[in-house]
Amino acid sequence: MRVLLILILGALVVPGCKKKQEVVLLPEGDTNFVYKLTYDTIIQTEANLVYYFPFNTKVVSGDISVNKLTCSLEGLPPYVSASPKSQVVGRQQSGIFALAIGALPAGDYPFNLKVSSAKYGDRLSPVILRIIPQTDYVPSLAGVYDSCYDYCPDSGFYHYTSVVSAIPDTPYVMKISNVRGIGNDFVVRATVGKGIRIAPQTLGSRTIWGSGTFSEDARPGHGGDYVMSIADTIVTGKDTLLCTMHIEH
Repeated sequence: MRVLLILILGALVVPGCKKKQEVVLLPEGDTNFVYKLTYDTIIQTEANLVYYFPFNTKVVSGDISVNKLTCSLEGLPPYVSASPKSQVVGRQQSGIFALAIGALPAGDYPFNLKVSSAKYGDRLSPVILRIIPQTDYVPSLAGVYDSCYDYCPDSGFYHYTSVVSAIPDTPYVMKISNVRGIGNDFVVRATVGKGIRIAPQTLGSRTIWGSGTFSEDARPGHGGDYVMSIADTIVTGKDTLLCTMHIEH
């Protein structure tokens, strides 16, 4: 059976924007079941996160309960997986896929939204996954933090000043000085993405590692400031100290 596809773009063609596409399936000489499929033809996001990709069907005529549609994503790029693998659309007439996106370089990655039905067979509708460069927050986090403290359950509080600085020509990596007040020559390197990660590193007689988060400082009078909270482990010889680092103004 031949099927006429009418494509209506519902958004302006602007680089990087989402474009809504409406697909009307209209079989020649048979209007017992006709539906419209609406979804974003371009989805834009950073890598290393979960993106929720919704779609919607609208019945023009007929009964979807006896003409159910099975939807899935076909031809996903490497390091991308969808959950669920497929879903049946009935009276609810909509669905959503969770796309777990791994370490994809910036660029455009085509795949298809596949809709299968007894009446129409398999229909493939194109989608582009646009990966944009991850935001580098290090320049925003850099500065002098004069009200830092570590809390270690075994030994209490440590108050100190720390300087957070960027590393030239090395995006997403920063230096944190004077951690736990050990000294200005105790400088830790940390990677910044959605969170903060301190890979294991040995500085003198101490080895440190940890991970944490950063956010804008919500306290009055701190517009434009950031705070960081990092659970860290410092090993000195046979001694291990577990602390939480608070980097703030």
